[in-house]
Amino acid sequence: MCVDVKNSTACGRFGPRGLGIALLVWLALAGSVHGQARSAPDAPFVSGAEFRVMCTSNWGNPAYLEMYAACRAYVAAVADILAQGEAVASYRACFDEDVSKGRAAEAVITWLRNHPGQTERSATQLAASALARTYPCPFSPAGGKAGRDPSPVR
Repeated sequence: MCVDVKNSTACGRFGPRGLGIALLVWLALAGSVHGQARSAPDAPFVSGAEFRVMCTSNWGNPAYLEMYAACRAYVAAVADILAQGEAVASYRACFDEDVSKGRAAEAVITWLRNHPGQTERSATQLAASALARTYPCPFSPAGGKAGRDPSPVR
């Protein structure tokens, strides 16, 4: 039972009905996931073509702000994983301390604009590839001089 205290309830701002609905949704999701391993989809969640449109739209597009925000968020997610030292789509990137979400997104957007034919790969592959090329990691080949390696990790 919830207690109404000046239009706010002890069950939260959505009241007892909202709490009940949230609990039902959680149980449905937990039940559908429990005991089942979800296999990878045949197609990427976001294709390279969709990602390119999302990131390279212009002010004339009525959904520009939404698409630009989605592009930045997608790039930030990929960059977060790369910044932790993990490979994404077999790519690694090493960021300087002054790299921001905006700079990382602009690097990917610039790369997409300069490589318009690169749409057959997934959005993840495109973002990771662009970030790896813009922010390559140092490497030291055997007997060689330290340098930058933008190639994928394989």
